[in-house]
Order: sequence, then C-alpha cells, then structure tokens
Amino acid sequence: MVIYNVTLNVENIILAEWMAWMRDEHIPKVMNTGFFHDFHFLRLIGGEQSVDTTTYAVQYKCDSVKELAEYLDNYAHALQKEHTAAFGEQVLAFRTMLEEV
Repeated sequence: MVIYNVTLNVENIILAEWMAWMRDEHIPKVMNTGFFHDFHFLRLIGGEQSVDTTTYAVQYKCDSVKELAEYLDNYAHALQKEHTAAFGEQVLAFRTMLEEV
C-alpha cells in the first residue's frame, strides 16, 4: 500500500471555513479521481505548535506507486491550485509519499 500524505499548517482564523471546504469540497474531489480507496483526516496533537495555527495531515491510500504517479500527473496540480486559490498563504502544505513495508 502507498500513502500520499499532505501535511497542512492552517491559520486558526480560517480554520472553520477551511475544515468545511476540505470535508465538503476538496477531499471528495480527490477521492472521486478513483485512485484512492481510503483516507484519514488527522489533527496533529502535542509537539511544538504555534498558537496561531493548527497542523493537519490528510493521508490518501492507494495500491501502488504507479497509481499515485498517475494521480500526481493528471489531477494533483489542478486540485492544489484550487486549494491555493481558496486559501492562499493562510495554509502551508507539504507532501510526502510513503510505502507500507
């Protein structure tokens, strides 16, 4: 199994709007691409965090590196662009790819 992990640092001032948008818009669009069979929407607890931001991770699960590469080539850029258009620099994201061993 391969996990596409997106870690997001969200300014608290937009948190409610961002959470609703992720649940109602973004995550369903990612899942509707057909490349992922499951996801987890997680909030980071503990550790050093700013009082002005909250950190989240969304982990999308697919069966192979090939499937993930196809998603990244054909869908990821447009979906990331929508996210940036909606929230700009109020949300900082970085992405990692993990393989279950």
